[in-house]
Amino acid sequence: MRFLFIFFNLLLTVFSVTAAADTDGNHVVPSADMQYYFDAESKIGVDRALELLHQGKFKKFQEEPAFAAAGHGSYWVIFRLPNDQLYRAPQTLEAIDSHIDHLHAYFYRDGQLYDQGVSGYWYPFERKPSYHKNFIYSVTPEMVRGNLNKKGLYFIAEVSSSKYSPLIFKLRNTEFQIAYSTNEYFFLGLFYGLMMLMLIFNFFFYLSVKDRLHLVMMIYILGSITLTLYEDSLGFQYLWPEHPWVNQFLDHFSMPIYLATLMVYIVTYLNIRKKIYKYGIAVAYGLFLLCWFNFSIVAKVTSIAPYLYMLPTTLLYFLAIRRTSIYKKGSVLFLIGFTITYLGLLPKMGIFSQDDFRVVYFFNVGLVLQALFYSMALVQNFKDLKKDKEHAQKETISSLKDREEIISQKVIERTAEVEEQKNIVEGQKEELGRAYEELSQQAEKIKKMNEILNRQNQNLVGDLSNIKKARVMNKKLSFEEFRTMFPTDLSCFQYLADLKWSEGSYRCRKCGSTQHAEGKQPFSHRCSKCGYDESPTFGTIFHRLHISIIKAFYLVFLVYSHKGKVTSIQLSSWVDLPKNTCWRFSKKIIKQMESLDGNQIDGWDDLLLVNENEAVDNNE
Repeated sequence: MRFLFIFFNLLLTVFSVTAAADTDGNHVVPSADMQYYFDAESKIGVDRALELLHQGKFKKFQEEPAFAAAGHGSYWVIFRLPNDQLYRAPQTLEAIDSHIDHLHAYFYRDGQLYDQGVSGYWYPFERKPSYHKNFIYSVTPEMVRGNLNKKGLYFIAEVSSSKYSPLIFKLRNTEFQIAYSTNEYFFLGLFYGLMMLMLIFNFFFYLSVKDRLHLVMMIYILGSITLTLYEDSLGFQYLWPEHPWVNQFLDHFSMPIYLATLMVYIVTYLNIRKKIYKYGIAVAYGLFLLCWFNFSIVAKVTSIAPYLYMLPTTLLYFLAIRRTSIYKKGSVLFLIGFTITYLGLLPKMGIFSQDDFRVVYFFNVGLVLQALFYSMALVQNFKDLKKDKEHAQKETISSLKDREEIISQKVIERTAEVEEQKNIVEGQKEELGRAYEELSQQAEKIKKMNEILNRQNQNLVGDLSNIKKARVMNKKLSFEEFRTMFPTDLSCFQYLADLKWSEGSYRCRKCGSTQHAEGKQPFSHRCSKCGYDESPTFGTIFHRLHISIIKAFYLVFLVYSHKGKVTSIQLSSWVDLPKNTCWRFSKKIIKQMESLDGNQIDGWDDLLLVNENEAVDNNE
C-alpha cells in the first residue's frame, strides 16, 4: 500500500505540472482557422495548391477537431499563425498526431516557401523535422523578420493517412516545448519502467510458484507494451527507426494483439470452462476483428463501431462481475484492475474523445495500475491459497494424530495376534522340516532310479539300432524298406565317410598328413598340408559312379544277399535301372566279393571299400 501511495502522488505531480504548463505559452489552432483541399489522386504540388487557394477552391473544416479521413488521396491544409505569439519568443509548431503516414510541410510568407521536408509513418524516423516522437517544426527568425501584419506567416501541409488522423496543431514557445517534452518523456519513461518491473516481478514469481497465471500475466504485459510503443511512437523512435513497415503492421495488429492477450488472461484468471461462454467470447472477438479490418463495414455503422469494438471486453467485464466474490481480497483487486482496463479502452475505441492529453495518457496510467492490481490479485490469491493450505495441513495433522492413537491400539492388538500365530507357525515349521527331510530322502532314491533307467534306456536304443542294422544287413528287404536306413544321398556319403575314416584314421593319399579340414563336397576331407581334396566315394566301390548313390547301395545289398546269384533283369526290376547298368555294376560287386576271402566278409558293407592300390589306379 505504501508503494501505491507514492505512485499516485508521483502521477498527480506529473499531471499537475504538465496541466499547468499546458495553459501557458500554448496555442491550439482552431479548426475554424484551417482550410483544406482534397486531392483524390495525390498529384498536385504545393504551387498548384497555392493557386487553388487563391482561386477559392479550399474549404473550411466543419468538425472540431479537424481530421484527415482514411483512404486514398491527400489533404492540403493551410492556416495562418497568430502574429502576437510569433513576436513573443522563438516558437515551435507541433502536429500532435504522430501516426500520420505522410506529411510534407511548408511555411509560407510573401511568396516565399520554406520547405520542412517529408516525414511520417511511411518513412524512416530520421526524416522527421526534429528528434521527437511527434512532428515539431521550428519557426526560424528569418520567417518572422519584418512586419507580419499585412499577410502573415502561413503553414501549409500535404497530409495522407490510411486511417482517421486528427489534424491538431499547437503553436508553443520553444522554452515551453522543451519543458513539456521533458515532462512527457519522463512520464513515459516512468510508465515503461513500472511495466518492466511488473514483468520482472511476475517472471520471478512464476519461477518460484510455477503458476501459469503469472506466465499469462507476462504475456498480457508484453501485449500492453507492444500497443503503447506503437501508440506513443517511442517504438518507432528508439526500436525500429529504420523499419517503417513495422508501423504499418502494428497499425493493423497492435490492438487485436492487446485484446487477445487481455482476453486470454481474463479467461484464465476467471477459470471460464463453460463452452457457451467460450463460444460467446470467441464470436465477440471475431466480430471485433471483422469490424477492425473491414473499413467498408465500419463506414456503414460508424455510430456503433466503437461499441462493436468494445463488445468482447464488455462481455468479459460482466462475467468478471458475476464471478467476483467481494469476500475475497484477491477477487476485489482483480475487478478494480479490470475496471481500470475497461475505462482506459473507451477512448481508445473512439467512445470518448482523445483531444486532451490527460485522456490520451489515462490509458498508460491505467495499464500500470491494472498491471499492478492484477499482480496484487495474483499475490493475494497465492497468500489465500497458502493460508488454506496451512489450515488444511493443521487439520490433516490433527486427524493424523487421532488416527495414530487408533493405529497404536490396533498395533498392540495385532501384535498379540501375531505372537499367537507365530507359535502356531513354529510348530508347523518343525513338521515341515521333518517332511522336508523325508522328501529329500525320497528324492535321492528317485535320482538313483532315474540314473539306472537312463543307462537301461541308452542300452535299449543301442540294441534297437543294432537290431535294425542287422535286419538290413541279413534279410531281404524292398527298396522302400532299405531307404529307411539310408533316406538321402547325404546319409550314404556320411556312412561312407564314417566307414573310411572311423576314429581319426584319415591319412592323406598324397603326402601322408593326418591333419584335414572340410572339403568342397559334402563329407569330403581336404588335406591341411598339401590341399588334396578326397571325396567319400574315393577308395570305394562307388568311385566314379554315374547312378544314384542310394540305388547303388541297394544293388550292393541285393548282390551280397543273393551271394552273387542274381540276374541283371531281376536287379533292373527291383532298382528301376537299365539292365546294362545293373549288369556292369553287379560284375564290379561280384569281382569285389571274389577278391575278398569269405571269412573276411561279415556283412554287405565290407564290400564297399576297395584296396588302396586299386583305388589309386581307378583315380588315375
